[in-house]
Amino acid sequence: LALFIFVAGVGSIFVNYDCDRQRQYFRKTGGKCLIWGKPPSK
Repeated sequence: LALFIFVAGVGSIFVNYDCDRQRQYFRKTGGKCLIWGKPPSK
């Protein structure tokens, strides 16, 4: 159980970090970029 909670926590941190990175990239390019291989929707 403790291992599952640890893995879920690390996964959540990674997802949060990746979302922040994508948000910064989107703002830096003014929305002219691809997110997960697709143009972003507003």
